[in-house]
Amino acid sequence: MGCHLVILACNTASAKALRTIQMNDLPNIDPDRRVLGVIRPTAECIGSMTQTRHVGILATAGTIKSESYPLEVHKLFEDIKVSGEACPMWVPLVENNEASGEGADFFIRKYIDNLLAKDRQIDTLVLPDTIAQDTKIHSPRSESGGTGRICGYQSERLPSPSSRNGHEVHSGR
Repeated sequence: MGCHLVILACNTASAKALRTIQMNDLPNIDPDRRVLGVIRPTAECIGSMTQTRHVGILATAGTIKSESYPLEVHKLFEDIKVSGEACPMWVPLVENNEASGEGADFFIRKYIDNLLAKDRQIDTLVLPDTIAQDTKIHSPRSESGGTGRICGYQSERLPSPSSRNGHEVHSGR
């Protein structure tokens, strides 16, 4: 009777609450039930996608601050460098139905540029579902994994602060 498996399909909830729910709450409520997050499944996909072993995470400030992605990725792939960029405007854009607007385009470009300024060798991006579902980032390949969309790029195709030669980032319309 009831639900025996719950998936926290949110990076921030997975980063901030998952362990507490699993370790403290479930044993007291019903030890036979399970709660899973989305960060670990995403981390499991990353190793096969990156060629340079440099990965970028675009997420809410809470997810980035938690450092959950670097921790989970490094448990599986010690050699991968993970860089993150907090994207505080994403939630308000999505909540106000502006994820497909020009404002979203501006902030997506800005956050990608900021991330690439930290590490120019990034060839793989992890995007949260809230943006990935309404955003088209042109890339040679993309896969859905764990959460959001993981887009693998040839590094010369990624936008940079100085040049976006032929590489577009725009909202789906």
